[in-house]
Order: sequence, then structure tokens, then C-alpha cells
Amino acid sequence: MLDLIARKQTPIIVFCMTKPRAEALAKEHYTKIRSGSSIRKIFAEIRQLLLFFTEGGPTGRSLTEVVDAGIAFHHSDLSQDERRVIEDKIRDGSIEVSYSTTTLGQGVNLPIATVVFDDVYRRWIEQFIDKREYINMAGRAGRRGLQDAKGTSILISRTAKDRVAMNGYLSEETERVESVLEHESLDKILLNLVASSAASSVEELRAFIRSSFFGSRTADRNPKLLKARLDAIPSIADQLEKDGFILRNSDGLYRATSFGYVTSQKGIAPQAALVILRRIRVLATALAKNGQTEFPNTAQRLGPAMLHLLLDADGETGPIYRDGSAGTFLDGHRGAICTLRRYEDPCDPPLVLQVAWVLSEWIKGISYQNLCNPFRSLREGQIRQAAEHCCWMFDSAAAIARVKDFGLDPRMGAHFSVMGRRLLFGVPEAGVAISDVVRNRVSLGVELSGIGRGKILDLLRAGYDDLTKIIEADDAKLASVMRNPDQANNLKLGAARYIDRLAQSTLAAHTIRSKRFSSDEVVKRVYEKLGTEFEVAVFDLLSAVGVKAELLDDRKVPGCADILVAATEGNIQIECKTRIKGLVTNSEAFEVLGKTVVGPQPIAYTTIGKPGFVDLAVKNSYSSRVTLINHKILCEFVILILEKKKSVDDLLRLLQLGYYGDKGELR
Repeated sequence: MLDLIARKQTPIIVFCMTKPRAEALAKEHYTKIRSGSSIRKIFAEIRQLLLFFTEGGPTGRSLTEVVDAGIAFHHSDLSQDERRVIEDKIRDGSIEVSYSTTTLGQGVNLPIATVVFDDVYRRWIEQFIDKREYINMAGRAGRRGLQDAKGTSILISRTAKDRVAMNGYLSEETERVESVLEHESLDKILLNLVASSAASSVEELRAFIRSSFFGSRTADRNPKLLKARLDAIPSIADQLEKDGFILRNSDGLYRATSFGYVTSQKGIAPQAALVILRRIRVLATALAKNGQTEFPNTAQRLGPAMLHLLLDADGETGPIYRDGSAGTFLDGHRGAICTLRRYEDPCDPPLVLQVAWVLSEWIKGISYQNLCNPFRSLREGQIRQAAEHCCWMFDSAAAIARVKDFGLDPRMGAHFSVMGRRLLFGVPEAGVAISDVVRNRVSLGVELSGIGRGKILDLLRAGYDDLTKIIEADDAKLASVMRNPDQANNLKLGAARYIDRLAQSTLAAHTIRSKRFSSDEVVKRVYEKLGTEFEVAVFDLLSAVGVKAELLDDRKVPGCADILVAATEGNIQIECKTRIKGLVTNSEAFEVLGKTVVGPQPIAYTTIGKPGFVDLAVKNSYSSRVTLINHKILCEFVILILEKKKSVDDLLRLLQLGYYGDKGELR
């Protein structure tokens, strides 16, 4: 590297096979420069940027220690913001050498002059990198329009085997391509074919396999293997039917069940879906013991146990390695975590307990430093990747819990969804919406880089626990929390745009669908109107499908609700709430309870809100007498009635209870 720098063949990427190797080489390079006669200038700007973005974990600290010499490392343990800083500084020439894993190997356009391969052998799986991987990684050098003069790739051969592999990279022979069907179980593939309507019979399933890359190649090379795969299709289909993923009619044609569609859409294997369903039912039993009204408190208390229950439902835990030295520490938490599933049940009990503890602290917003401290080699990227994997399991569990045939409490699906988003962002429930704004900052057109978990926790501690409070916040007070006035203003703008987008997200689709029934103008008014005009628009929408509704404002009754709907059992009292900035607040959501009663005592209270309700109101609605419905759900339901897919009775039940079927649809 020193020689290449002296010959001005920079910027340089050094590809390493492991993250520890990339960090070690960067530190060694830094040490040689700092101990030599010529000391590089301190890159104060890069260091300050990284200190602004980093959350204090061990990897971030290591990076800030070497960048002031124009050296960096780049791998998946760094956050997206930290990686972006490194890439930007490679572009402007500040960083001359970056020691990287494959994170810079493809899809990244940088003005790289030289690529050096420290190694090409993955020792943990005893395999050399593929030729196509080498071509992608070597292709980072000499990108057209960025480094037009030339690009150089340097391979370091240490053994005879290295030389053989490297000669293969440089040969003109094409590399053999393998088919996943050669080694993978067919049940997931067959379910996907049925769920996507690509095949609906045994013969069509066989025809697909025959015409696939696997089938066409195997027909000549290994016809016995192909025959075995084709012969297995009927028994696999029978098992999918037995497990409830598909149905077969009298003509022998298959279609996917709701369970099958959900499993296919979430990309999980059928066996993993069955495991998730069994574990959801374990949780449902535990929640039912504490009664309906205690659901929110019980679900919150069982959070760590839910993680322990679901995180390895597909047999994986994410890339966190078991640390045997932390056994005593983890034993102290075993009682609180292993309440829904025995400690001994997983294949690797200490590892699953360790990951469950890490993720249970992660979703509280605990800092990387405190998360990594109990373990010798835990790094930020491993936590994020394990959290993303667990998020996938919870997202799948949410979809499965909503399958009405299973008759599960509808609140379970909602809770799983929230847990999934908390895992994705690593924040408490109140920080999810803020994190969503930050994640969507590019599409919202605002600059919010550097707002990580730590900054979101600062906002929550200062009382900014929903987007409405942020939008309405005093500029100076919000800036003092953010410690950056521009960021505070951008966050307010981003939150307002985010809410507006949520409010309008289904307008186009609803307008097109309702136009077939000449009801598009009625639907549009619900989206467009505010205040008193919104009440009239909601009244017109309900009347359009034959709901017996009365606009109470016309009767001039002091302090009454906005609309009275007549159902078979009695009246439903409805309050309509809109906000120009932010979401309908908790107090506004339940204001209907204090309204003057018109006629007999109402059997139900409903608030219809636009653009939506703050999270606290939604959470409180489960244990209150008020049903909260946003304008998009109401429009969707009315259109379903027009399309003859739902009935007016279903709508009345929705207004009364928050769901329309016996098993909690749409709660």
C-alpha cells in the first residue's frame, strides 16, 4: 500500500475476506504511517462527521481512530451513514485507502484506481471466491467516467492453490452455474407456483420443473435425479394440502389458502410458517390467561419472551456468535426471557438466549456500547443483521396471525407488526414513527442524516413521542434537543410530509375503483375536506351505501356528536376529527365520550379521524369504548360494499366494534 501510494495509484480498495482482517490491516497501516518520518495531516472534517454519525459502538470507535491518516475500513458492521461518509471521502480524494469486505464489491461507483485482493479464499467454508465475484470486485477499478485512464487489479498469491484459482479468474472460460433446485427442498417452490397461479395441477408443476434451468440441464446429465424430483411432486403437494397451505378441488386443481398466500408472500418456507403458527398459539394461550383488558400490559411484559419464542422460527438466529464467557451474565436474565419457551428447547439454547437478550435491549434503544459490553466479539452490524432477521419472523407472524381461519385475537397481528418495526429501527414503540420519517428522508426530500437511535431517544426523553408534537414544537426547544437547528427544521418538515403522504396514499386507487359506481366525487371529498365539511363528506359517504345516518349538527343540539348511525341494536355516536398538521391526538380521539347524547343511550362510540391517530390513542382504544377508524379504512370499506364484497351490516359492525367478522377482521 505504501508503495502504491508513493506511485500515486490511489484511491485504493483492499478487499479482505473478513471484517476483523479489514480492521486489523487498517490499524497496522495507520501505525506504520504514524510511526514513520512523514506524518499525514489530520482529517478533522472526516473525524467530526463520523463522530456526528456514530453511536459509540466498538466498530465506530475503531474507525474514528484511523481516518485522520486518510485510511478507512468499510464493512457491514458500520451503519449506512458511516459507510456513506467513507464513500463520499473516497470520491473527493480525502481517503486514499479503504480496507473492505465485499460491501464495496458491487453496485458502488467510486473513482478507484487500484483494487488489491488481500486474499481470495474463504477459510470458514473452505472455498475460493467465484470468478463472477472476482470480476465484480476487480471492476471497481477504472470505472468509466470516474477513472478513465486505467484501473489495476492486484492479486496476492501465497500458495500454489491460490495461483490455480487466480489463473481461473483470468481465463476466458465461463464458470459453471448451479441451479438451486439441485439441492433445495421443493415444497417452498411448489407453494410459490400455486400461490402465484403459475401452476394449478401436478402436471403443470412437473412441466415447470422440466422447463426450468435445472430440468433442462439435468435431463441430459442426470435423468435419475430429475425423475426423482418429478416423482416427488404429488406427495409434496399432498403434504402442503394436509398442512393447510393449498386446497384441491374435485378436478384435481390446486389453489392457495390464505395461509398459503401469506407464507408465499413473506418468502418463508412452509415448515417455518408451521413453526411460527404453533408458537403464536403458545403466546395466544398465555395472553388469554390474563384477560382481554390486560392484553396491552401483558404483551408489553412478554416482549423479551416473544423474541425468545420467534427469533429462530426458521432455524436461524442471525450472524451473532455464541459467547461462552457470558454464560453467568445471561443466566441472570434467563427467568425473565424463557417464559413462553423452555431454555432447553432450541438447538443451541445459550445462543438463542443471548440473541434474545441483545434484541430485547436493542428495541429499548440501549446504546451499542452497552449492548456489546457483556460480549467479547459482538459488533454493531451483527446486532442490526440479527434484528433484521428477527423482524422478518415477526412480520411473518403478524401476517399469519391475521389469517381469519385461525381465529386469533386481532390485536396480536398489530402487536407483532409494531415489534417488527421496533426490531428494524432499534427503538421503543414511541420512536417507530420518527424512525420511519428518517428512513424515508430521501423520498420525503429532507436531509436527516445523522439522526440515529441515540438522537431519537433524546427526542423521546424530551417528550417528543409522536409526530404531532414534533410538528407543533417550538423551534428553539426542538433545536436544543437536536443540537442542530437545521436538523430540527428538517425533522419538522419531514414529519409533516410523511403524515400528508400517509393521508393521501390510497386516494388514486380509491378514486379509480369508486368511479365505476359514480361515487368517486363522494370519496374524493372525504380525502379533501376538513373540519365541518369533513363531517358532511363522511355523512354523504355513509349515506351512499344505504347506512341510516343523521347529521346532528343540523339539529343545533349543544355539545352533541357529529353523526348518529342507526343499527339494529341501537345508535352509534360518531365524532369526526381532522388535523392540518400532525395526527388526531389522544384527547381528541376520545372526545366523543363526553358529547351530549341525542336520543337513547348509544350502544357504541366511534371517532373517524384524518389523517390518522397518534400511537397512544390507538393503543388506548383497545381498552376503551371508542372505536377509531381513519378515513382511508372507511373509504376502503364503502368501496368494498359497492363492489359487493362486504355488506352494510359488516360496516355497522366495523363502526361499532372496530372489526366486522366473528374473528376480528380489520381490528
